[in-house]
Amino acid sequence: YLRIKSKETIGFPTLKFNAVQQHIHAVAEDQLKRLGYIRLIIGKSRQVGSSSYWQARTIHQTAFQPNRNAILVAHDEPSSIEIFGITKGYYDALPLELRPRTRYDAKQRMIFEGRHSKIVALHAANANIGAGQMFHFAHLTEAARFPDPDRLQGALFPALSAAKGQDYSTVIIESTSVFGGDWFKDLGDQAIAGDSEFEFLFIPWYE
Repeated sequence: YLRIKSKETIGFPTLKFNAVQQHIHAVAEDQLKRLGYIRLIIGKSRQVGSSSYWQARTIHQTAFQPNRNAILVAHDEPSSIEIFGITKGYYDALPLELRPRTRYDAKQRMIFEGRHSKIVALHAANANIGAGQMFHFAHLTEAARFPDPDRLQGALFPALSAAKGQDYSTVIIESTSVFGGDWFKDLGDQAIAGDSEFEFLFIPWYE
């Protein structure tokens, strides 16, 4: 029932995973089976569908599951609003009988009534990101462009759930490459070396 804007079709066709999304899904499900949660650093090219895939999982985890908080963090406010628009598009296209009621629905926040679940979209320059909250699903996109990533890490990472098993947590940090993106590169290097809880996934442009 999820619908999204398409490069091939005008309007909102049903979301069908492309080859990259199928690959991401297989990797994520394999890691979930092995580790009990999802922790991925993703190096990717532009417009491959990664963010659309993770926002689909976001709406599934929050709109249809109780007690789940999700956060989307983009490098700037316009990008966070744009990507959050994908999530809202998924929600708005749901049939009425499947669409959960929202207690609060704004351009950067959705709270699902009766489920104690919510989605918030913020940008990386927000100094208080994650303060006083707990997030079970975190999607950080274009992380190589974050203006002050060390500060963000110090504020947000303590607020990320470590839940495993049936009520698993998810943390995704993805980005295209950009000059000066040392924080993201360091996270990727640590994941490749096995020095963190994350695993590294590289998606070349030709996929």
